[in-house]
Amino acid sequence: MTSTSKQLIQEKVTLTFYEQTGIRKIVSGMAGISLMELAKANDIAGIDGDCGGACSCGTCCVIIENSAAMNLEQVSDAELGILEFVSDDIVEGQRLACQIDVTNILEGAVIKVAT
Repeated sequence: MTSTSKQLIQEKVTLTFYEQTGIRKIVSGMAGISLMELAKANDIAGIDGDCGGACSCGTCCVIIENSAAMNLEQVSDAELGILEFVSDDIVEGQRLACQIDVTNILEGAVIKVAT
């Protein structure tokens, strides 16, 4: 395999989403897109992404469970501001899906769509 063909291989990541209704969906997607894009591509109810991923609407709020949440980048000030605006109480693992890149760190993660 040449180095060029290695570059074309992207890593696939599998996640479990729980919609607000409790419906569980196991989805897979290629690393390198946002968690919001993956959710929308798989018709996860409750992930609207009205701002298109600009971290300005809060319509892609999720709660990431297990150790995956601890391994993500810190919440930015902009993301924290939106989370505080849309939530009375921010819970551990609560994030905006548009601000999280799908990587192997999320492999097997459980993600609940926030209510």
